[in-house]
This record gives sequence, structure tokens and C-alpha cells, in this order.
Amino acid sequence: MAVTPLLRTVPTGTGIRLELGTWSYGNGTDLESAADDLVRRLSALAMSLRTHGVRFAPETGIPDREFIDFLWELSEIAHKPEAVRATLFG
Repeated sequence: MAVTPLLRTVPTGTGIRLELGTWSYGNGTDLESAADDLVRRLSALAMSLRTHGVRFAPETGIPDREFIDFLWELSEIAHKPEAVRATLFG
């Protein structure tokens, strides 16, 4: 199993942002809705990686290998949001 990147919460003017490392995030009015948004974003990213591969813009830099491995692992379960949620939050 790939290492899960660090999760952190950041208050915003209208709610909360839940960040997964520096590569993805979810926004919401509360922690649960931010987690739902993060799961949706990661599922879409993981499915795209599996289906199309991923290109990274030079200005964003290349993500570390652990994050790519983590996304690849998520891509196997990305069609089940509850499985992605369990992987992220236990």
C-alpha cells in the first residue's frame, strides 16, 4: 500500500478546505462536505490517471513518486467513493 499523504484542514472565509499534501484539496462549509469534495476530486484524478495517464504542467512541478503510487492505488477503487473515503480517513 502506498503512503497516504498528509491531510490538513485550513479555515476559509466561507468554510473549510481539506488539503491532501500539496496536490489535491476539498472545499466545503464543514469538514464532512470538504471531505466529500476531496473524495470526488481524487476519484476523478485517479480514474483519469488510470485511463489517460497524466501530464503535469512544468510550472506545477512533478509530484513525488509516493503521490503517484497513491493515486494509482486509488484508481483501482475510484469507482467506489466509500472505498476512497475509507482509504483516506480510515
